[in-house]
Amino acid sequence: MDNFWYLLKKVCSGAIKVTESNLVFYEITKNQENMTFEKFEHRFKSDVPTNDRDFKTKVIRHIREWMFRNNLSSENAFDALCRAVGMHLNKKLNRTLFQKAMAAMEVGLSFANVDALFVELASKPNGEIDLEMWLAKIYEDDDNPIQMIREIVQRHGLTQDDLLHQMKLKAWDNGLTFPKLKEHIRNLDSSVSDSQITSLFKNLKDANGLV
Repeated sequence: MDNFWYLLKKVCSGAIKVTESNLVFYEITKNQENMTFEKFEHRFKSDVPTNDRDFKTKVIRHIREWMFRNNLSSENAFDALCRAVGMHLNKKLNRTLFQKAMAAMEVGLSFANVDALFVELASKPNGEIDLEMWLAKIYEDDDNPIQMIREIVQRHGLTQDDLLHQMKLKAWDNGLTFPKLKEHIRNLDSSVSDSQITSLFKNLKDANGLV
């Protein structure tokens, strides 16, 4: 355990406390005396998506699926994480508390992904996440129509031209009314709900009520 702390202290330039190092050591070794390379690699090997689009699609989508499975709104999900680590009054999570909360709530993300998500939400490694920061990135499906379209496009590997073709649109077409948008979105993906299309229309419509 002392060797592990010595290594972390050198690599992390003092950003990790000895109590945090010990917590990680015991979590990985399950209270055994030694940490094998296999255990170290299993827990620390990075599986974080390598670009912003992949991160938002895979990691944030995983969070929203967890919310859906547990019937949680975005605000209730953050409250549940805070309560899991005794922060239901303060409602702010630092990096360590965020890791503990995610593990306690069995969200199902790796250490690396949770760490990357923290930095994405807090904008800096040693900051704190509050409800406003969480809500700014962790949308519910109906409240994040742009993300919904992004996920459809990535899932099917569509280019811009492919997208127009799948939706049966031309680049020079006139703006779309709500019924027309609904029709063309359903050409793209028939599983998209009415509420999602309604939210998309509200977010994209211009002063003339067209998309």
